[in-house]
Amino acid sequence: MKDLIIGGKKFKSRFFLGTGKFASSELLRAAIDASGTELVTTALTRIHEGDAEDDDILRAIDRRKVEVMLNTSGAVVLGMGYNYLPFMILPLYTVMEKIDVSVLEAAQDLGCNSANTLMRVVLPLSLPGVMSGITMVFVPAISTFIISRMLGGGGNLLIGDLIEMQFLGNSY
Repeated sequence: MKDLIIGGKKFKSRFFLGTGKFASSELLRAAIDASGTELVTTALTRIHEGDAEDDDILRAIDRRKVEVMLNTSGAVVLGMGYNYLPFMILPLYTVMEKIDVSVLEAAQDLGCNSANTLMRVVLPLSLPGVMSGITMVFVPAISTFIISRMLGGGGNLLIGDLIEMQFLGNSY
């Protein structure tokens, strides 16, 4: 398996861990050790709230083993992907579940290999799910502003950030 490269850094693990789900730094440390992850994303508010326990989050992570994506564009992209991936998978699943197995068997009987069956049979039959998924992801993704603020530290302006600034009367 090839290494995953994000921002010029190589990662052997393709598992990402977010710090928002752990009640204490001990649980976070245990989850990082048990998962074998090399990349951890954390929200800005989890670090700068002022509590001594929340300040412990960065101390709980061994930075020699794990890369922390703090206030980066990569963290925003990963956070948005994590947030909106189910909105793409669910329509695809419902459409692909309805594809009759006899159609796939007929494609194989006519000499299609797996790649040709995917490209010439499954993909055209699943286009309604693809279009539905694109619509379901595009609408909330274009208007999001909190993900870029929490994971990107407010330094990454998305269209949703500009809409919020105009609505609240702030200038960009």
